Amino acid sequence: MIRFRLVTSIIGYLSMGFVGMMFIPLIVSLIQQEHNSSVAFLVTIAISFILGRLAILSDKKAEMDELNRMESLAVVVFGWLLLAILGSVPYVFFNLSFVDSLFESMSGFTTTGSTILSDFGKLNISMFFYRGFTQWIGGLGILVIFVALLPQLAIAGRQLFFAEVSAESKDKLSPRIKDTASQLLIWYIFLTLLCTLGLWFSGIGFIESATNAFATLAAAGFSPNSESIMGYRNPFAEWVIIVFMFLAGANFVLQVKSVKNFLGSIKNRVFSKKVVKNRVTLLDSIKGFFLNSELIAYIFIIIVATTIISLVLIQKYYPAGTSPIYVVRQAMFQCLSILTTTGSASFDYENWPIGAKGILVFLMFIGGCSGSAGGGMKVIRIVILAKYFWKVLLKNIYPEAITRIKLDNRTLRDNDILPIISFFMFYILVFFIGGTLISMLEGSFVVGYSGSIACLGNIGPGFETIGPMGNFANWRIFSKLIAIFLMWAGRLEVVALMVFFHPDIWRSSRW
Repeated sequence: MIRFRLVTSIIGYLSMGFVGMMFIPLIVSLIQQEHNSSVAFLVTIAISFILGRLAILSDKKAEMDELNRMESLAVVVFGWLLLAILGSVPYVFFNLSFVDSLFESMSGFTTTGSTILSDFGKLNISMFFYRGFTQWIGGLGILVIFVALLPQLAIAGRQLFFAEVSAESKDKLSPRIKDTASQLLIWYIFLTLLCTLGLWFSGIGFIESATNAFATLAAAGFSPNSESIMGYRNPFAEWVIIVFMFLAGANFVLQVKSVKNFLGSIKNRVFSKKVVKNRVTLLDSIKGFFLNSELIAYIFIIIVATTIISLVLIQKYYPAGTSPIYVVRQAMFQCLSILTTTGSASFDYENWPIGAKGILVFLMFIGGCSGSAGGGMKVIRIVILAKYFWKVLLKNIYPEAITRIKLDNRTLRDNDILPIISFFMFYILVFFIGGTLISMLEGSFVVGYSGSIACLGNIGPGFETIGPMGNFANWRIFSKLIAIFLMWAGRLEVVALMVFFHPDIWRSSRW
């Protein structure tokens, strides 16, 4: 049963949290003296504040410690939708229709990176900063950030954190969920600052560096340049983004644990004279990171995909004598961009041979690691499904054999695998339905199905007219609405949204 008054009250706190965050782009607009943006942000702040206060007052005695699983899901599902609607307000001030504004806002918050902008001159610097900031908020997860920042959500933090994070990535850094969320947020900010400095050092302006860093660490792809990263013609910047795309697509919890162990081992080595039993050594901290099953699979996919695309490009695309380093950089950039669902482009891969584009299509259905900023089905689910299918094959060959599926130090039971199979089936079903409807509306199977997976997987660009140098501006209104739904569903990992289509949810709920 869902108590929607309680859900509405908690979503009100999210709206108030959004008010606080909106002051950052407001300050940027004031520094840039772009008063039209300042007005747009002030109106957004006012609307968000009023709606937030009204929502909170709907249940003055909200008992957040009694929040159940379905209510947590409702907060996540409808909280994302509300923030996308509120986030669309500034775009309306720049002569975008409501549907186009909601498309751009949903694309930002869900870290999809698809855009309806065909004329980048419509927006000014502070609006591009805001556009990038929305995807940065969505990158770590709206609820993870708000649990870390809003003391009002401390009690309900555990339920909200677990409702937001993938089922396969519920590792904690601390017994207190608020501390875990805070540590993840600090690491996320630290990586963003490093990426910003790296891009600034490469010669890109500071505001543009920050905006591109937002896009990279959020695995989103919104760039203030109409040609994405290719528009900068900056090899050093491409290498910087390659490094941080890799980190954005890897498990943040694993990264923080490894860094803490690494720093702890150095501290013990330098300052501690006592011999501590079972002490974590420097080598142990490094091994703990690189011997993770999901990370090994993630690196393996990147290496294999980059190698295949590089060989195809050398044989069929680039002229003889082209630098192998240049080819590898282009191949690795696009592999990481698609795999991590960042969607940035250092080259117009629409012109690549079919073999190279085929690898990119394959990567679109994988996504980043669990607990990362990346969208998609997640590497860990692909690993588990592969192990399960191998087990099924062995059972057909040796019916009497007792086979177990192991992941690192954990033995998986059927109850652990069935939700993953269900997710996979729902994901493919939603992809096909969305792709078929868009294909019928837009008159192109390539555009329809590539657009469907680009939005559902929160990737950004597809192929043909919605390729890396294209946009979604010419889509019909209904196609854009389908795309908005797909982006929303993809970021919520489909099942969390689909359960609200079951009538029993509404029958058993009350205001």
